[in-house]
Amino acid sequence: MSLSNAKVLNAWRNGRSAKNGRGSLSTQNGELFSYDLLIGKTVGGLRHVGDYTADGENFVSMTTSRHVNLAKRWADEIEFVSTFAPTTE
Repeated sequence: MSLSNAKVLNAWRNGRSAKNGRGSLSTQNGELFSYDLLIGKTVGGLRHVGDYTADGENFVSMTTSRHVNLAKRWADEIEFVSTFAPTTE
């Protein structure tokens, strides 16, 4: 059964691993990925998203921009990409 992007983001929020039907959005160990690019992380129970959107300085692709814009709705913090780095709890 393939998961919707919303279900993948809900899994991220709840600390579970998940992947959408195309494998373009996934979460594992508190991290959120658009393809292989880390776009979200969980630090101290808070969800952080790197701003890889079309409006930002670090645009990657339209799909990644859509993933980030969806993730922003679930995030506690939105970060400039220059300060966004992998962090594990």
